[in-house]
Amino acid sequence: MIGEAIYLVGSYGYHFERGAAIQALRLDTRDFHVETVETSGEVPDWISRHRAERIGETGLLIFGGAIFSRDNARVSNGDPTCSNST
Repeated sequence: MIGEAIYLVGSYGYHFERGAAIQALRLDTRDFHVETVETSGEVPDWISRHRAERIGETGLLIFGGAIFSRDNARVSNGDPTCSNST
């Protein structure tokens, strides 16, 4: 949780429905609306079953879990995947 928001990053889903970027959303806990979050840095392949750690006041480090390529091949397990600022 950062401020009044919970960040939702990643999704597995069906490989044929995945877009070019991973899913990054912000849930406002005051009124429960959800909005898309723009991220920075290199866009990783799709991730699931991962963890996040807060970095400073506005950043997240995403790590671990499973990384899948756009064609659904498993790329990695457990390595750091990306960091981004909110």
